[in-house]
Parts: sequence; structure tokens; C-alpha cells
Amino acid sequence: QKIAVLDKSTIAFTLKDPNVAFLDYVMLTNGAFIPSKRAFETLGKDFPFHPVGTGPYRWGQWVQGQRVVLERNPTYWGPAPKLDRIIIRPISDPNTGVIELETGGVHYITRANRDDMGRLAKDKRFVVYRAPSYRARYISLNDSHLPFDDSRVRQAAAYALDVPQIVNTLASGMAAPADTILPRESPFHPSPGSYPVYAYNPARARELLSQAGWMPGPAGVLQKAGQPLRFSLHSPNGRYFMDKEMSEAICNRLHTVGFDCRVKVLEWAAYLSEVRAGKFDAAFGGWNQSSGEPSLFLDALAETGGRANYAQHSDPAIDAALREGLIAFSEGRRKLLYEKAIAGINQHVWYIPIANELKVAIATARLQGYVHTAARSDFTAAWLK
Repeated sequence: QKIAVLDKSTIAFTLKDPNVAFLDYVMLTNGAFIPSKRAFETLGKDFPFHPVGTGPYRWGQWVQGQRVVLERNPTYWGPAPKLDRIIIRPISDPNTGVIELETGGVHYITRANRDDMGRLAKDKRFVVYRAPSYRARYISLNDSHLPFDDSRVRQAAAYALDVPQIVNTLASGMAAPADTILPRESPFHPSPGSYPVYAYNPARARELLSQAGWMPGPAGVLQKAGQPLRFSLHSPNGRYFMDKEMSEAICNRLHTVGFDCRVKVLEWAAYLSEVRAGKFDAAFGGWNQSSGEPSLFLDALAETGGRANYAQHSDPAIDAALREGLIAFSEGRRKLLYEKAIAGINQHVWYIPIANELKVAIATARLQGYVHTAARSDFTAAWLK
């Protein structure tokens, strides 16, 4: 409703409605910015390209597609950073990043394939940082598209997937199997037994498909009224760890129970354009936050009109639980409400949870003072030995 400046370093927010998640929203590393009014008014459309702030490093230089340079901020309010500058380079290929790290071209990378990860972890010249994170990976099923307009088909797809086997084979050390769209690290992750899960059961998958009217057809693909049980699985390539490879493994599993699943790999911009417009049957997706606050995941992915609810799922009971979850000041009550919401989401099988991706970094052992957590990659006190 309003923001009041109380003194030089204190502001007070007055909200229009109660919101127990507000402090989490304000402190998010991917959204908690109070921009300079003067810079915004002065720079206009160039404002995004000349950021200013009060952090330990200030904006130095941006050469598009090549590097961003951050310089020590001499007016930083906390202890002075130890590094003069940090140079950030975009390296899209994980293999190239590993080569750069090993040859001294960079000191720190955030991606590597599984074999390189294991090899570098045994090399005393490097340190592998891992942290459980708030990164959900899932298959979004569009229940307004055939064949997923039938809940039995959605359940069958979930039963047909050996999710732990897929994740542990392709992403061991980088991700852990998931059974909800709320990451396990969230303090509001539901209690075991409070929500439906779909453990690998191909016989049950076939039974459900038969109940839905899908009968044996040519080449092992089920059919109904002359139409094959066919759909496309949208997937990015490299946006999430092993996303394309997991999508291919998922399709291979679904083939074994009678689906004709075809992976549609798209560049990220094209993927976003189609998925956000609801032009997909199923999509390998992800949602990242720097907090385990449940509303950041469930309101976005499952509430009617949620900003990442691209298939436009809607259930009044889930909406009611999510709305009350934002105003219930009892943590116990909130946990019950979010358990109810997750139970409904899993019951509908709007999503097939796949993995909680770990936050990983590999650095030279010379890097000292770096702090690696789910919420932050903190170089404030970092230095090179």
C-alpha cells in the first residue's frame, strides 16, 4: 500500500493484505532489487544496461556475448572485498568450461558432465562445491491437449517412469529424484504419506491405459478410434542439467507401455514462446528460487492464473489452500495447507516431478573465502591464494 522512509537505512512497507511470505520475496537474490529512482528517470530505456547498487562489487563493463566485469565498490557498506574485480564469461558448452578451468583460463565454473565432475573431485587442484537447492525439474502435462485430457493417461505416464533410475543414471551428483514440484529442501515439503506418489509400475500404467480405451496397435503403439497414443515432449537443450537426455530417456520409457513419444528439442527462446503460449502436449520444465518458501513454487505453477501455469490448470480447492497459505501466521497451519495443495496437484498429475537439481560449482583450490549456499554464490570475502 505504501513505503515509508524511516531513516537513512530503514524503510517500512505497509501491505494491502497480510502476506507471511513477504520477507522471503524481498530478500530473493533473483528479484530483491530496489532500483535507483534517479538512475531510472535519467537513463530511461538504457536503465537495464547501467545497473547501480550498494553491493560489494559495482558494474564495470559489459561486452555483449563475451564478458561482464564487476569492480570492487569503494563505498560498500560492509567489509571491503578482497578481489579487485570479477570477470564473468558466458561459456555455454560444459566441456569447454572444464577445459578452461583445467588450463587456467577461468577459476570457477558451474557446470560439468558427470564424468568430468567425478574426475575433478579427485584432483587436488580443484574443489567441487555442492549444495541442496531450490531447483525443481518436472514434466508439465497439458490436460487441455490429447492424450493428457484424460487423468488416467496422465497417471499411466507417471507410473511408466522409473524416475530414480533415470535421474541417478544421468545426473548422479548433480540432482536427486523428486516426488513433488516443491523441492525437498523446502521446510514445507509435505510429510510422507500425505500426498499421492506414482512409484514405477508399468503394469499399472498399461492397466490404466486399457481402462481409458487405448488398445494394442501397430509397432507397439496403443491406439483408440484409429488414432495412435502419440504426443510431443518439448525440451530445451542445456538450460537444465541433462534436460535433453532426460527427455529422451523419458520418451524411451513411455514407449515400453504403448506411448509414441517424440522429443521436440528447441532453442530456449523458441521453447519459451511455445510453452508460455500453451502450445505443447508435455514439456520438460524447471523452476528455480533462492528460497524454499512454498508459495514461490506452488502459486506460480499450480494456482489458477499462476505465472508459470502455462497449461492453465485450475482447481478451486487448491486455489483456496494456496490463498490461505499466504495469510496463515501459524507455521503448522501453513504446512497443512501446502500439504493439501500438493496432494491435489499430485492427484491431478498436472506435473510429473523428476528431480531437484543441486547447486554445483567447481573452482580452483586457490579460491579461498568463497561461500556456496542454496541461496547465494558469495564472493564478497573471496581471494586467490
